[in-house]
Amino acid sequence: MVTSIRSNHSNDYYWTVYNKNGKPNNQYNWPLIIKAVKDMLPGWKARGVRPIIRQVFYQLVSKNMLPNIKSASGKLSYHLVMERVAGNIPGGTFVDVGRSTRESYLDYHTPVEYIQYHYDVLKNYMCRYQIPRWYKQPHLVEVWLEKEGLVDTFKAFLQGKEVNVRKNKCYNGWEAAANTFRWMYRIMHLEGVRKQIHILYFGDQDPSGEEILQALKDQSMYFANRYDLGRIEIRKLAVDMQQIDKYNLPSDPDVSIENKLLGTSIAKGDAKDKKGDSNTAKYIEKYKHLIKPGALLPPIAEIDAMVSTEQLLQVTQRLVTDEVDMYFDERVYQEQLEKHTQERIKSVAKEAVKLLRKHLQEY
Repeated sequence: MVTSIRSNHSNDYYWTVYNKNGKPNNQYNWPLIIKAVKDMLPGWKARGVRPIIRQVFYQLVSKNMLPNIKSASGKLSYHLVMERVAGNIPGGTFVDVGRSTRESYLDYHTPVEYIQYHYDVLKNYMCRYQIPRWYKQPHLVEVWLEKEGLVDTFKAFLQGKEVNVRKNKCYNGWEAAANTFRWMYRIMHLEGVRKQIHILYFGDQDPSGEEILQALKDQSMYFANRYDLGRIEIRKLAVDMQQIDKYNLPSDPDVSIENKLLGTSIAKGDAKDKKGDSNTAKYIEKYKHLIKPGALLPPIAEIDAMVSTEQLLQVTQRLVTDEVDMYFDERVYQEQLEKHTQERIKSVAKEAVKLLRKHLQEY
């Protein structure tokens, strides 16, 4: 005999079914859940954000429409794929970081199109030329993320501010880090300004997340010494324990996460022996005062949860933009605008036209 028992929430999005052996199995009202997702999409689109599936999942969890378990996330992803296959949700609605392409195939342009393009560039130089916002600024600010899928979200947050948004690779990203810090050195050299570097970091609140942050600090110290960059400040702005509590973020790991962090043991009745995350013991010791009665771990949250609802999108956007704006010196920017007047740009363009005419006559 199978008994259907409603979960401890007052809606019909999901419920639990117990078989005759008492084993629970979640059942979902997918038409209702998918309708809720479609209702969310205009809000993201209005902010210029293409969400990743994890953001959608956490918004559903926050509204008590899905349980915070791995299997529910996987099923949501499957159903959203089916909706796109059926044409009910447009392609390109969500960010997909599962595949990448290094483009080498070039578009064909006729000689007329090619020359016309460069002619238009020269003709419209007055409206095309602009001074970079951070040129000659005393600070250099970047935003680093643990999750590649959130890059577009943060780019939308920082539109018009000309700040680099990078997905860091931490332990396995040594060459990428070297290229990043070489670029910073090059910028300082070209501008003739020694800048104070600030890295604003957004990552998970979990055992590995804490170690990643420390590894990034150690890495930056090495390259700061190698390229004489001075002190590099790396600060984590989200997600942390205070934000988990303040915004009631999903933070209770399901069994699969507990097994991943703590490991499994056949002796304890698990299917196999598997080591857990080596950073877990340190995490438990640091936050043991926050472990809830009956729980095995302190609170754990993904950075995706901080951009999962309209309120949290606003909170996170304000958090990152306020920090970026704090380092921007409007006075320096205005000084550079005054040095690059339209008259000067026009004079340079006229000289370029003269040289071009001379070259064409000799050709």
